This record gives sequence, structure tokens and C-alpha cells, in this order.
Amino acid sequence: MIEESLIAPCGMYCALCQAYQGKGLKCNGCGKDSERKSCRQCSIRLCNEKKNYCFECSHYPCARLKHLDQRYRERYNMSMLENLRILKEKGVQEFLRQQEEKYRCDQCGKLKTVHQDDCLHCKLQKNRKSETLQRDSLLLRKYQTLLQETQMIESYQAFLRLFHRIHQSLMKEIPNFQFQKQVIENGRNYSYFQLSDAQLKQCGLKIVVVFLHKECRFEVWLSGYNRKHQKYYHSMLQTLSFDYSFSVDPNHQDYILKVCLPDSLSCLQEDQLILRIKEVIQKMEMDIMPMIDHWNIQ
Repeated sequence: MIEESLIAPCGMYCALCQAYQGKGLKCNGCGKDSERKSCRQCSIRLCNEKKNYCFECSHYPCARLKHLDQRYRERYNMSMLENLRILKEKGVQEFLRQQEEKYRCDQCGKLKTVHQDDCLHCKLQKNRKSETLQRDSLLLRKYQTLLQETQMIESYQAFLRLFHRIHQSLMKEIPNFQFQKQVIENGRNYSYFQLSDAQLKQCGLKIVVVFLHKECRFEVWLSGYNRKHQKYYHSMLQTLSFDYSFSVDPNHQDYILKVCLPDSLSCLQEDQLILRIKEVIQKMEMDIMPMIDHWNIQ
């Protein structure tokens, strides 16, 4: 949406300026503070007889404005004096409508700049896509090397067998919990399965056993079935003196609180690991549920 406040005294609509749209130093338009030296030192912007628009000045059109107009007509096919004429004769809304119609990009729908024919937004998107393709190409070559020269696949399959055994063992060890039937793979970012009992489920809560691949670490999370539950219980539980790691942003992170099991993949035997996860799940429920039941009774 175009903004009236971005019309400069000289008739330039700052939203069409490459400095305003581009990267680098921040520009808020000539009507506001700018970090760009050329904008801060603009003689028209700093004119002692400055008005809302230059056509309101008794010296209009001054030599400085004529010079600027000539430069923009020759380089960018845009006239400051013509812009000011439209503003004076037809008003702000008609001027803005014409600017939007003239400079709106047919491809992305955003405003182009007066300083180049190509849309800056489309160009940036194209550059980002090219950078992503180049990065993906490099990563794919690395992936090919790992597949061919290491036991990456066999190692990953060994992890999956371990995680499935943990899943199956816990189902037998704590039968009062209802388990998710399958282990979920999240793009090799983390693997997980979730469980809940009648009490937790009634409150909209679940426990999640997670393995973070990059960190090579098991964690046990207390999570909500939706963001509403997560926000509510996060605000209540973090006021208590629990020895848990609380989420810093329950709106975007998938847990309310968690317990980390450091070095669990390398240091613990499988039976010890299963026992440790079981103990954490049971302790978490014993710590949390009495408080939640108390709040619900109140």
C-alpha cells in the first residue's frame, strides 16, 4: 500500500527510490530520518524555505529543482516538475494512483524503482533462488561423498533400530501411557515419538521422546496439543521452582519444558538409556500433574 507521507517536497515518491527499497543503509524517506549521507545532506530537503511541496515556495521552480528535474528526466525518464504539477493540479490521491499504476510490477505486484527498469524485488528473489540452488548443489555433492565414502546409511539405520527398540521397550515398561504407534522422522532434524495418559490428555498435554541428530542427544519434552495449551501451561509452570529447562518461546518451539540427557548416545548402555528415559517421564508426570490438578480444582 502506497503512503502519502513518503512524498518528498521535490515531488519524488520515496517508495520508488532504490535507496528506500534496497539493502544497506536504512532509509525511511525524505520526510523522516535517514542514515544515508546523500539524503541527510540533500539541499532541497534542507532548504530554509522548505514547504510540504516545492510548488508552494515563492522561488519555485528554483535552480536546484530544475537541475534535479533535468537529471532524472535524462537518466530515469521521470520529471520532478511533472510530479509536482500533478500534485498541485490533481491532488495527492490522484498522484499516488498514477505512481502506483505506472510503477507496479506485473510479476510480483510490488512497486518498482525509478532507478532501474527491472523490478528490484523480483531481482532479489531471483538472486536468492540462485544462491539456494548453488548451496544445494554443493551440499548434494557433499552428500554424495558421504554416501560413497562413509557408513552414513548403515549408521543411520543403526540409530533407527535403537530408537524403535526404545519405543517398544517403553510401551511395555509403562503400559498406563498410550503411545504414538510410529517413530516420526522430521527431515533428520530430530526423530520423536509421543505418549500421553488419561490425565495428561484431558489437560491437552503430551510427553515427547526426542532425539536431536545434530546434537546427538536424547531429550524428553512436555508439550501441548496446540499452541493455546502450550502458552497457558508455560505461563503457569515457569513460575514454580522446577528443575526443568523451559522454552523461551512456546509460540514457536514445540515444548513447554524439557529434560536433556547429555552424552546419552555414547555413554549410556541401551538398557540404562531406556531406564533413564522412563524415570524422566514418570518424574515429569509426578511433578506436573498435582499442580495442574490443583489449578483445575480451583
